[in-house]
Amino acid sequence: MDLVYSNELLPGDYGQIREILESSGFFRPEEVVVALELVEEGQKNGNESGYYFITARAKNRVIAYSCYGPIPLTFNRWDIYWIAVTDRFRGKRIGGMLLEKTEERIRALGGKKAYIETSSSHLYAPTVITSAKLQKNTGVKLQTSA
Repeated sequence: MDLVYSNELLPGDYGQIREILESSGFFRPEEVVVALELVEEGQKNGNESGYYFITARAKNRVIAYSCYGPIPLTFNRWDIYWIAVTDRFRGKRIGGMLLEKTEERIRALGGKKAYIETSSSHLYAPTVITSAKLQKNTGVKLQTSA
């Protein structure tokens, strides 16, 4: 499968990202609202919004995305806010590849540490394992909260 990665949000991405978030079963409705607010802010103000994005596309359709940004009032510290993959493409290492690309982009932007905060829900078990492997290999700091 050929994936195309982009650091820019396109006009039609909002609806495709909404579909990914709503259909995943991972996110509560209020979490979807917040994630989409960040997408709107990113589309409106670009990187000046403080939110950066990477999308993964298959056949011109967003199948996964990440949202990340610098942590205010810190030096070279970044948060990775969201990583989501459409249901049909889960289990194919796309989330892991997207996490690696996000970490590479953070490093290219001068970031020294990236933090991931995730739920302790059983739904996240596969992502925590992938993130723990990435932390060991790249130094990305993983934090888990309830």
